[in-house]
Amino acid sequence: MTLQLARIAMRIGDDPRYIGTSEVLGAGSFGIVTLSYRPDGGGLWLRTAVKRISLRNVKSFSVTLQIVQLVARELTFLRRVGDSPYVVPLFDPWFDCVRRVIALPMDAGECSLEQYALRCRYRFPPLVLLSICVQCARAVEHVHRHGVLHRDVKPDNFVVNIVRTAVGTGGGGGGGNVNKNSSNSNRESSGGSGLGDAQSVLVRMVDFGLACSVEEVVQESKHWAGTPPYMAPEAFPDRDKVVTHSTACDVWSLGVMFFRLATGVFPVFQTGETWRSPPFDALYNGRLWMPAKNAFDEPISAESLAVMSIAASMLVIDTKERPTAEWVVQQLCRSLEDFRGEGPACSLGQGGRTATTQTVLSAENVRERAEDTAVRPPLLRDTEPLLPLRFFLL
Repeated sequence: MTLQLARIAMRIGDDPRYIGTSEVLGAGSFGIVTLSYRPDGGGLWLRTAVKRISLRNVKSFSVTLQIVQLVARELTFLRRVGDSPYVVPLFDPWFDCVRRVIALPMDAGECSLEQYALRCRYRFPPLVLLSICVQCARAVEHVHRHGVLHRDVKPDNFVVNIVRTAVGTGGGGGGGNVNKNSSNSNRESSGGSGLGDAQSVLVRMVDFGLACSVEEVVQESKHWAGTPPYMAPEAFPDRDKVVTHSTACDVWSLGVMFFRLATGVFPVFQTGETWRSPPFDALYNGRLWMPAKNAFDEPISAESLAVMSIAASMLVIDTKERPTAEWVVQQLCRSLEDFRGEGPACSLGQGGRTATTQTVLSAENVRERAEDTAVRPPLLRDTEPLLPLRFFLL
């Protein structure tokens, strides 16, 4: 019945339209994501990621029902956010009765944003960093506008596609030139090439497995979810208060992600004479440390400074002073305009902040704060082990 409510077709064996491969794109407690190919007309094949959740080894009916309900929730939220150039679309799912596997097919990116940043060693081509941040912020703003909280915003949950032909304005953050079902960068032909000839980086959000609706915030107050280094302070459990889930949690996670993309390191807060690096549980006050150099001991570029200044405005501990995703999009678009020397790049309407007392730090303010910092804190770099990357406690 739950599968029927989720509109998952019952099928014997794999969907014959797909050609499966043994390449694993990702794995976790939910199952694995494998690469498949789906015909897209004209002799072209669409790279497709198939998320496979196996029920074969699940002996308990109650556990099986819980897994199916979580899958149904993910499908529900994906359909709720609707079509968007900033969210990876889901194709028709199915249930393999023979292997007892739920299959969720969707567009496959060339790599995750995490992998792309590591390949670039956080040295992005001009305007690409701002373009990536605009697209990520637009994705978060889009899901919030449709009443959905993602609750696991991080580079691993954004996929990157490289467009090797001129699209629109080149490296811009529009993203709307991509057909949601048949991105040119996902099509396989004999003339594929590497990342070196990339002209535009397109970014889209994936994985709504931990998402919840705004209406569920009160009901979900005893649950906590996310990836610890990216989680907002209020999202951690506390003996004296219930966990608070709101759109502000996603904005904090997005701020951590922007800070890391701009500097190559996670943000660090100074509380008294001590330094606090992620995770930020029990963080009630502190001053964000603004580095003058990136993870490779190089001066931070003007574009990275602009992104870091916006990230600093997002990493506000007081949720009432934290900006909305809409405000973040507006600030990033203005920065992109400044670096391009063009007119307005986006319009999202008026307002967009939870409070108006705090404005974004200018690049000059950020540089001054960075240069005034005499002591460097211990940095959490990519080479250091992180805490377990996914939590969902019921």
